[in-house]
Amino acid sequence: LRSPPPRDLLQVRPNSSVVQAREGAHTSTALLQVTIDGGRPRLEALIADLRALAAATPTADATVDEMPPEYCGGVYERTIRQHYGALPAASAQNESAAAAPAPPAQMVSPGVLHATSRESPPPAADRPPRRVLVLGAGLVAAPAVEYLSRRPSDTVELVSALPGEAEAMASRLGRRNVRGATLSACPTAGSDWARVCSLVRRSDAVLSLLPAAMHAAVGRACIDGRVPLVTASYVSPEMAQLHGDAARWGVPLLCEMGLDPGIDHMSARAMIDAAVVEGGVVNGFTSVCGGLPAPEAAADNPFGYKFSWSPAGVLAAADNGARYLSDGKVTEVARGGLLGAAAPLLGSQLGRVMRLEVLPNRDALEYRQQYGLDSPSLHTLFRGTLRYRGFSSLLGSLTTLGLTDGSRAVPAGVSNWPDLLHHMGLWAPAPPAAGASLAGARSDGDDRAKTHAVAFSALEWLGALDQSTPVVLPPAGGSVRDAMCSLFSLRLAYGPTERDAVLMEHQLRVDYPEPLLGSHAVGETRRSRVLTSTLVEYGTPGGTSAMARTVGLAAAVGVACVLDSASAGAGERALPGGVLRPTLPAVYRYALPRLAEEGLHFNETAREMDETDERGVYVPKEEIGASVGVGAAA
Repeated sequence: LRSPPPRDLLQVRPNSSVVQAREGAHTSTALLQVTIDGGRPRLEALIADLRALAAATPTADATVDEMPPEYCGGVYERTIRQHYGALPAASAQNESAAAAPAPPAQMVSPGVLHATSRESPPPAADRPPRRVLVLGAGLVAAPAVEYLSRRPSDTVELVSALPGEAEAMASRLGRRNVRGATLSACPTAGSDWARVCSLVRRSDAVLSLLPAAMHAAVGRACIDGRVPLVTASYVSPEMAQLHGDAARWGVPLLCEMGLDPGIDHMSARAMIDAAVVEGGVVNGFTSVCGGLPAPEAAADNPFGYKFSWSPAGVLAAADNGARYLSDGKVTEVARGGLLGAAAPLLGSQLGRVMRLEVLPNRDALEYRQQYGLDSPSLHTLFRGTLRYRGFSSLLGSLTTLGLTDGSRAVPAGVSNWPDLLHHMGLWAPAPPAAGASLAGARSDGDDRAKTHAVAFSALEWLGALDQSTPVVLPPAGGSVRDAMCSLFSLRLAYGPTERDAVLMEHQLRVDYPEPLLGSHAVGETRRSRVLTSTLVEYGTPGGTSAMARTVGLAAAVGVACVLDSASAGAGERALPGGVLRPTLPAVYRYALPRLAEEGLHFNETAREMDETDERGVYVPKEEIGASVGVGAAA
């Protein structure tokens, strides 16, 4: 609308005489449930148009609000009539609607899985407005901010150190209750940090999506301001040191509230607790998770991988060590040895339909107590990261050549990749007729030569042997790893029609006591079952990635959890102060049903254990006599 029509041409009529009599004014209320092609951006555009229409008709005194998600609950076939029960006449329905408060409605977009859960959340009650501070406006922030700003009465302050990033995200979302600001959340940032601390004190909760190393300083500011904090990162030693003060002042610092870690913890603990309630004894638990390209997007490159998050984070994770329990024995993988520990995924539903490999993920034994796996009969406890087969060996070959070295600076004056490889002693330029090769290769049967050949092929695909491929570094200079991350970002990015996927699978091996035939004795025999819980989530091509959606929504639901916990009458849902993880029943019982409403739900199966289950999901390569091949097959 370019200009509003004349006032005398506008009339807004009530939808029943009951409304006029009750309100003493002409009032109309409409509840709209909308399904629209194009996902959230198209829906936001529609809401913006409706608000523009309301603003252009001043005599209407109209407002357009997007309501909370509890109305539809992910069941988009539901109508207002079904929700309240069919009434015999339209007039009766209008009068009933006029006499009662308007029910919560939801503007929804397609592509969300319908879900059910063991425990549905209660309807949202009236509550005072809330103010949430979100630090970081990177890849996973948008789904979190969208979730936290659904109530128009709530306010979300979004902060990023990158000029314009937070403001642009707020503008794209198009909600009046979301405001962006450019501030550094680094304690050395002087006035910026002072302003961030002021925003913390004014907030009801803080969500930190900053790099993990920055969480501890934010956590200290939250303790000082008596404001709960949520992060999606693992608990660092620095964050763990805040536990005493946070517990003393009753401030929850809820960490590991993302996908992995996060949703994996909550779904695993819920699954384990359900088995124990049914009388089972858990003797084996494995959990694997990975953010990957969807199969159709993975086959066009030698890595079978693309980046929906920072390449630096992927390489940093590959540097970790790991520890797990297998056949009753503790096995450790030293730092730097993780890529060599990758093995084909066996005995898994996901592994039956995709050629996947699994790498041990951090210290699984750390979660034995948190998962409630205190049975002395437990012989397997394993957490792993999923990749398509061949990824680890290929990245390992680049690592062997020093191409992921974060301590080696790129020499001054190096501007393209062939120059960098030459300075590293890896590239041996040759006349065009002779072809080019990597330096150091010896005979065809030499292991080093094979590693070089694999690396040569991958580097050629990445464009690193092309003089026109620049070495891209931070303004102040950087390392070989920085250059590699930039190259990965350039060549292994998702195309506009491609989507990513999140795969997660838990497997429990449980013994259930059974009475002997003809006897009333219990526990003398046992039946063993394999319980499997699987989550598969795909991103939207050109839209929100599955990684951003799962991490962002889990973190946002964590914020809602700590806020509701602080409200009066939280009862069993009240959270203690301290550094917390989502393995607490008060967290996962709150979060899982709400994530299911957003389409993030698990499919569960159960079967009798057989001899094929004895090896488990992860078997080191040397025990099965198999090696991981080069190249990915989706």
